[in-house]
Amino acid sequence: QMASLQSSFKRTMCTSRGISLAFAILILPSCAGANLAPQTAASAEFEFGMNRTFTTLPGKRDAFVAALIDGFQDMPGCRSFIVAKDVANQDTVWVTEVWQSEEIREQVLTSPRIKAATAVAKQYLDRRDLKATTIPVGGQGF
Repeated sequence: QMASLQSSFKRTMCTSRGISLAFAILILPSCAGANLAPQTAASAEFEFGMNRTFTTLPGKRDAFVAALIDGFQDMPGCRSFIVAKDVANQDTVWVTEVWQSEEIREQVLTSPRIKAATAVAKQYLDRRDLKATTIPVGGQGF
């Protein structure tokens, strides 16, 4: 019966348009079918995460996404750099990052190659919105 209640709660929360950011962070992995696992030695290697949203100039979201995907490849110490389009806002982009450490992230982002990629992406950017720092612990695809 408890499993049925949990399933019902997840279904309700995942289909509700009024999800707060806190609930979105806690519940959405369940919506995607992720199985959160305890931290393992492999996940302990990646101890810094960041979730960000960006608002692009009107009509420039696809160009911004392409610039991020093309420019932010093969970054040492980066396990994951996911770029996603917001469903509700045609000018919003979400970026989810998983890194070995914040220090490694900062080093990589100051490299000439990544600075050049950032300059390309910035031409399509209106503003940076949400920024949340996280500690990745596991889940599907991790």
